[in-house]
Amino acid sequence: MAETITIHALFSKAHLRDIAIDKLHSSIYQPREHFSEEGIATLAKTIEQLGVLEPIIIRQSMQKRGQYEIVAGERRFRAAKLAGLTEVPCLLSNYTNEQAAQIALIENTCREALNPIAEAQAMQRLATEFAYTHEEVSMLLGISRSQVTNMLRLLNLDERIQHWMKQGHLSEGHGKLLASLAYEKQYWYAYEAIKKDWSVGTLDDAIKTLDKKRRQTIQARKSSSIASPIEKQLTDQRGFPMKVTINKNEAGSFRIPFHSREQMHIILEKLGCHTISVEPQE
Repeated sequence: MAETITIHALFSKAHLRDIAIDKLHSSIYQPREHFSEEGIATLAKTIEQLGVLEPIIIRQSMQKRGQYEIVAGERRFRAAKLAGLTEVPCLLSNYTNEQAAQIALIENTCREALNPIAEAQAMQRLATEFAYTHEEVSMLLGISRSQVTNMLRLLNLDERIQHWMKQGHLSEGHGKLLASLAYEKQYWYAYEAIKKDWSVGTLDDAIKTLDKKRRQTIQARKSSSIASPIEKQLTDQRGFPMKVTINKNEAGSFRIPFHSREQMHIILEKLGCHTISVEPQE
């Protein structure tokens, strides 16, 4: 069962203190792999003028004695280093691994948006390491259960596509559409979407159009496999060509093609239609 995190629980037992910046290190639960250099530089300029306005949340390091692990505030930490600070204000508390993972995910999704793959990986970690259900993850982040399920499906995408999503070449919307396809089709559509700068809507239209053509081709092959032996048998029996068409509802038609008036008369005679007038009217 997931632990419940509240604002009160986060800070009621935390101690505010200044910590030497060289005693801080990144968290193993930090979901963000890439940080915007431009964003860090902008934040550093603000810190140079006003200082660190919001304390960095930390806990005792489990790997390094006398060091502290950043639970939340990685961007502020990096910007403070860039600004040349030697100490930063921190809130220190004994957070569990589960709490650290929760806080890191919440902070990153509520602030500068994570790329969809990093967010999905953080959700997956809560599910695998702490036995969270999709419902519990959705309650933690304030989103629907179906959103969590759809996000986690992104981790089943071709690894090349996941890389493109991390780089920002494909959006979460692109990824969700691609995840609905068979694995062997995903790469082609993803490549085309990037090369042609397709929007999510354009990608959706392309998938629907090609899927419709594929289904039509399959239906045509199926109809042909049924119609061909019937056509052959009727042609052999009647002595003239006959065409058979069958649709997906198993309805269809018989068609007798001819290429000249003379051939038409021959066919009519074989059908016993001697009295039918086929002369053009004045």
